[in-house]
Amino acid sequence: MIAFETGTCSRCGGTGKYSWNAQHGDMCFKCLGKGKIYTKSGLSALKFYQESLMKNIEDIEVGNFMWEKGGWKEITKISKTEEIDNCWHFEFKNCRGFKIVFSDNLKIKVVANENERKELIEKAIEYQNSLTKKGA
Repeated sequence: MIAFETGTCSRCGGTGKYSWNAQHGDMCFKCLGKGKIYTKSGLSALKFYQESLMKNIEDIEVGNFMWEKGGWKEITKISKTEEIDNCWHFEFKNCRGFKIVFSDNLKIKVVANENERKELIEKAIEYQNSLTKKGA
């Protein structure tokens, strides 16, 4: 979890629990049971960070890391299918899965390496620190 600014959930008071129902128990839906939510400036910084991860599909290279199924996966192979227009195929290291994308204009969460990811987090935290409490 990235340490963008958070505050105590105003609905559950930080307990992560609210009214009970049979399907979800007593989980608070505002904070999803975590007891904390992003402040306005923390949410702005998170959006800034996520946007900085986005790269055009044509700029992605073998060796980059793509966010896929809840984690960073190293790309080992990229191919573009000629039979189907705008079809990209990605394969990942130590992973049986693959990703197929049908677009040339798509942006995907990608970093070159862990150092680049850390630099982007630092820039987002600097951005957060420059914001007012209202996130602007």
